[in-house]
Amino acid sequence: MKGQQSYEERKTVLKGEMSYEYCETVMKGQQSYEECRTVLKGEMSYEYCETVMKGQQSYEYCETVLKGELSYEECKTVMKGQQSYEECRTVMKGQMSYEYCETVLKGELSYEECKTVMKGQQSYEECKTVLKGELSCEEYKSHKRSTEL
Repeated sequence: MKGQQSYEERKTVLKGEMSYEYCETVMKGQQSYEECRTVLKGEMSYEYCETVMKGQQSYEYCETVLKGELSYEECKTVMKGQQSYEECRTVMKGQMSYEYCETVLKGELSYEECKTVMKGQQSYEECKTVLKGELSCEEYKSHKRSTEL
């Protein structure tokens, strides 16, 4: 323990099923969060959850990463006060590129979508405000995927 920084750690290992669960509670000043991860050694996947509290502001962060041959997907849901949004991105290894899709809820009638595409050293970001009834972020990705086929 150094200064106001402290943490406690819990770890459970299941050897028979080739997986283990790892939980850690971290406290830094007024900031505290807990992260739990389940690792499946055979499939190279894990789940990561974290709850962060900063004064009156708090949000929950959850991410599931599935590492296949050359790619994996990252998703997280963030809540800040009345604002919540979901972030998803697909990362392609080797090609040095990823697709990042973000949906921000703004009331009941509209939301904002931001997309960042990065290829090599070049990147660009697209943001748009979408009225309710139009394509959602997930629908947009599915539509784009079917269009490319």
